[in-house]
Amino acid sequence: YSRRDPHTVYQPRTGVPVESLRGAEVLAASREPGRGAGRGAVRVIIPPLDQPGYDTMTPERQREVHDRFDREREQLAREILERQLQVVLVTPMTTPEFVALMRLLRQFGGAIVTARGGANSHGAIVGREMNVSVLVGAGPAVFEQLQPDMEVTVEANIGRVFKGLLLIDPNMGENVDT
Repeated sequence: YSRRDPHTVYQPRTGVPVESLRGAEVLAASREPGRGAGRGAVRVIIPPLDQPGYDTMTPERQREVHDRFDREREQLAREILERQLQVVLVTPMTTPEFVALMRLLRQFGGAIVTARGGANSHGAIVGREMNVSVLVGAGPAVFEQLQPDMEVTVEANIGRVFKGLLLIDPNMGENVDT
């Protein structure tokens, strides 16, 4: 809500025009719509706690998994910055370790899609606060539907991920009166 007017909700100023959605193939969906739109090539990052068998790993193996996770995040951040990439990050769920990537995704027009989560999850709350397009709760099948390097458009306003790079209108979703 706006501090000036508690009846005005400020949303990210992006969206996909309805004309661009006609005939577009829906790859994934969520019942928890977010805000805004983003597009880019899919990148998948799995946090350590979501790795299969994490609980039964030795402490040394767990440290290796955490180190690999840190390297993957750093490598993706470098790639986004160096190539000014638009990226759609697909992950089971975001955690505070993703905040630096979220800033970069906002800067370059990317988005995040999570398999789990709802309106009060980390990704949804931080996405709203940072004006990052985040679609939460797309389900575990999202990892089969969205493959690495696939080009997609996330229209979080309606909770959908579309195949291909659709036009994003930077002036949509201005202030919405409640």
